[in-house]
Parts: sequence; structure tokens; C-alpha cells
Amino acid sequence: MRLIQHSDIVTNGRGCGLADYRVRVVTSEGNIVPLFADPSGTPLSDGESRIVDYASTDAKGHFAFYWQPAFGQVLQVCNCRGSMVSSTPGFGDSFVLANLAGCLPLSRVEGLEPALQSTALKADLQALVQRVTALEATSPGGGPNV
Repeated sequence: MRLIQHSDIVTNGRGCGLADYRVRVVTSEGNIVPLFADPSGTPLSDGESRIVDYASTDAKGHFAFYWQPAFGQVLQVCNCRGSMVSSTPGFGDSFVLANLAGCLPLSRVEGLEPALQSTALKADLQALVQRVTALEATSPGGGPNV
């Protein structure tokens, strides 16, 4: 299971961070999606070390969690009394590349072509160095065999 991090800030209409709010992820059917404190899968816990299914906001409204995104997941934000204040349907969709429709040409991914060319160039250079090293090792006198 590969977990990725999501973090954000819960704010009011004036842009002030809201403390002690709860954020959770559910499936489109309403089932709770497990959230974790770190990429190794440590469950989130509350102030009394009880495992919880939500991330809490800090004094400045910031929250963070790790989870396994999937198509159709919904992000829910609840206030400190537990009442839902917002819901973001399709939240997980933007994190799942397999759900993109159609074909994405490599040229459309910014920086990918130069990175691939650089990697290929490095591989070609390494292969050349290995061949030269092998030739030097087998030639009389340790130098290149001309």
C-alpha cells in the first residue's frame, strides 16, 4: 500500500484558520477511509492516544494526513461540535492517475522528455565507460588497444 500526504488549512470566510476542526475521507458510499499519521501507516490518534478516523486542525487551522487515494472519495470537514461544514465530492479523483481518460502524450508532461533524454544519455555514457574499462583491462600494458 502506497500512502501519500495531503495537508491544507481550514479557514472561515475571512481567511482565518479554524482550530479543532475534524477532517475525514469517506468513499462515495459513505464508508470511512483509513487515515494515517505518517507514510509507514501509523494510525492517527487523539490527545488521549485513542485511534481516530479523522485528522484534527491545529491552532492555525492546519491539518495533515496520509492515505491511499481512490476514485470517488469525499473529503468532509466537521466543526468542533461534529457538525459537517463542508464536503468535497470527488476529492480522491485528482490524486489517482489511473482514472484519467484517454491518452496523455509524453510531450504533454512538463519536463519529462528532457528527464528521459538525460537518463538515456547517462545510461549510454555508463555503457561506454564500462566498455572502455573492459578494453583497458584486457589490453597488454593496461592502455587502450589501438
